[in-house]
Amino acid sequence: MKTYIIILSCFTLFVACSSNRNETSSSNQRICLDLTDDVQLSDSLEFTFIPLETNEQCLIGIVKQVEIRNGKIYVLDIKQMALFVFDMEGKFLTQIGNRGAGPGEYITPMSFDFDLSANTIIVNDIEKKELLCFDLNDYRFKYAKTLPEYYSSFSILSNHSVSFFSSSGVLKEERKEDYYVLTCDSLLNPKHTYFPADFKSGYSYALGRNFYRVGNRDFVYHEQIPVIYEIVGDEIKTHYELVPGTFDFPPVTYLQEESMNNTYFVPTLLHSGYISGYMVCETEELLCVMFTRDVSQTYYGIYHKNSRKGYLYTANGFARNGGVRIPLYLEGATDQYIIGALKPSFMGKPYTPNADLQPILDKLSPEDNPVLCLFKWKE
Repeated sequence: MKTYIIILSCFTLFVACSSNRNETSSSNQRICLDLTDDVQLSDSLEFTFIPLETNEQCLIGIVKQVEIRNGKIYVLDIKQMALFVFDMEGKFLTQIGNRGAGPGEYITPMSFDFDLSANTIIVNDIEKKELLCFDLNDYRFKYAKTLPEYYSSFSILSNHSVSFFSSSGVLKEERKEDYYVLTCDSLLNPKHTYFPADFKSGYSYALGRNFYRVGNRDFVYHEQIPVIYEIVGDEIKTHYELVPGTFDFPPVTYLQEESMNNTYFVPTLLHSGYISGYMVCETEELLCVMFTRDVSQTYYGIYHKNSRKGYLYTANGFARNGGVRIPLYLEGATDQYIIGALKPSFMGKPYTPNADLQPILDKLSPEDNPVLCLFKWKE
């Protein structure tokens, strides 16, 4: 496989700054997150908890992506290599597709998305270099589309184009300059390239998708660049610049040197003192970011867009003052809610869970499936 994706259960690698020669000017906003473990947010956030049913058909290992569409919860598990479906009460409904090398089967599913206009859910199998399309009504396999390269992430854009992301670059054989993002039409004919690839590597950590959507607006970010871009037609525009307190991102020259000749640079970065990973989840009102630094240090940023106030917490500080009271891993978002996952294995640890969460945890064992935590800013 040309692109090597190293999966970690609780963070995504990123960093650096990059010139963007095809970026247009825009009213971008700096998201400043000041480190504090003292600001209480429990009275500002509203929570909904959904325990995912556990049975022999859906033993979830590592959650990679969670999406909620039309009253169904879709969970991609990159340990079991399976895509599970639950209802909004957490009851297990079915698995979409199966692991294997045959038609309609996947080997290494890394992301999925929906084409609601075609009533289809699409799974990206990076091992087979295929997009596998399943009917959204009965989840039966419909057809597969073969891809020319290994793309770590993809998205069906609001204009029904298909967009792909690769940290090692796209259309390398056709362009003097390489890019991270390629957009195609529905037949996968190339249309546009975005986001010049000033730093390329076949290695990356992956937690969430590189693409996300808020309403009808489409966004993309690179795992190693602290800037979020909006895709608008055949251009990208700077949407947010992330400023996580006094922590530093490694310069692009550092990354280029450490990854020279496609060297596996991740261990060096993880011990460098620089920020080494982040994931973004955004709603109409909130922006949440999970940062990592020096192997085991995890930080959570939360930014309220209306008040333009941002906070950055340590993992324990976020658990204590965020309102959930136990560690939470970000997994995705709807238009209104940030989606997180709580592991029942934290039961018995030195945490006092949210009062609404405690009765749910009392019924679970440490080996059970995660409890989804949906939260939004109170009205």
